[in-house]
Amino acid sequence: MEKRILKILILVLCIIGIISLFLPYESSKGEYREFLKKNPDATNMPEVGFTNKDVIDISLAENYKIYSFAINNYYSDELYDDALFNIVPTIAIVVMIVLIAIFVLLDKKVPIIIADILLVISLIILNCHVTSRGIIPTDNYTYGLTYYLYFSIASVILVSTIYMMITDRKKKVTE
Repeated sequence: MEKRILKILILVLCIIGIISLFLPYESSKGEYREFLKKNPDATNMPEVGFTNKDVIDISLAENYKIYSFAINNYYSDELYDDALFNIVPTIAIVVMIVLIAIFVLLDKKVPIIIADILLVISLIILNCHVTSRGIIPTDNYTYGLTYYLYFSIASVILVSTIYMMITDRKKKVTE
């Protein structure tokens, strides 16, 4: 019963992780936020079809759209590298969340832990890149909810999986 609850918890966390792709990763702040709210329909990034209301809070999915456009339409090596440093970890985050859900359903605990560690590494790479490039924090943007949320999700998945492994071993020893 306990194991089933933990599996359900991990699956729910995976669903939250996927939903979080559409929650704020970067949040506008202060006067800039007020400006965006007062002019919601003004064009902000015409290349990707964003208005001011679209950039009040920017999700990982929107970041992906921005950087995909950059890769496909600009040929500067620096811009290309920056875009890759954003796109690759974002894809890895999605893939690791999906793999974790699959491994939970297959009851494969070691692969869950490996995918969870790769998830954390992807998050660290993405977050370090974004902060080292000065994207956030700035005068206009700060950290959004998912900047922190994914680490919490990964931590709970890791602890839950380790707990399941311990209880499985205890069960084998007592049998």
